[in-house]
Amino acid sequence: RSQADFHIRAASLQSQGAGVEKVEGAIRLMETIPDDLTSEPWFAHLETQGLITVGKLTLRENAVDSAEISLRSKADSLTLDHLLVRRNQNILKLSGVYRLPRDFRTAARQPASLKIDLSAPEMGDFWVGDSADKVTGPLQMDGEIQMRDGNPVGRVAIYGSNLHVSDLAVRTLSVDCTAADGTVYLNDGTLLLDERNFMSADGAVELSGARRYHGKVNVQLADLTIFEPLLSRPGNTKHIAGALACAWQGAGELHSFRNSGRLDLTLTNGQIGAVESLQANINTR
Repeated sequence: RSQADFHIRAASLQSQGAGVEKVEGAIRLMETIPDDLTSEPWFAHLETQGLITVGKLTLRENAVDSAEISLRSKADSLTLDHLLVRRNQNILKLSGVYRLPRDFRTAARQPASLKIDLSAPEMGDFWVGDSADKVTGPLQMDGEIQMRDGNPVGRVAIYGSNLHVSDLAVRTLSVDCTAADGTVYLNDGTLLLDERNFMSADGAVELSGARRYHGKVNVQLADLTIFEPLLSRPGNTKHIAGALACAWQGAGELHSFRNSGRLDLTLTNGQIGAVESLQANINTR
């Protein structure tokens, strides 16, 4: 039996737009070499353990206080015990298992599982200072996905309330997705800005074959000026205005671009920059 230990330590690492205050890590490799290797896969007698911690990490306008990853493997099982990312009271946790392949050509179809949990009372903490892309407010995300023969099985849910992107206020963001039998389902996708401005969607799409799909989208935006904060950039003086209503329901095949359904779209008193009084009324069956 052979064993090798590696240790990593760095006080500070800096590059353009990114920096790490401290990196520490320990990795152990253990292998028992049998007399006959001819019928054994490459991982059969290999065990590994690893723990790496990172201090304050900055990347352009974003930052985290710390990150820690713990990995181990034994034979064909590679386990992510945890990946923890912290910023003030905000915590992102990942864990999972992956079955190593005998042949790397089958790597994408190997069994795997992943759990994710984001608890962020204040998303704005992940930004350093003010930024046009800064998101503030609480956001929650949880999910568990398994991969079986290359197809996902599981569920992911995202929920946020009283969010702000620049000066755009989002009262509610809700996403609920599930996957099973080679199909991904959007059970709920809701973006509520206020009582007069909202979007919703649901549907499903197959991941193989003809890639059949079906779905519904409902957009009711009584005042498009609500999106002007997203356009506020240095040198950009364009304005947007008007009211947009769109309802789509349909089904088809992505592989052959065959589709059927209905679309009702109405734009009233639209404005994009200097172009004003835009009107549109589209009805298709």
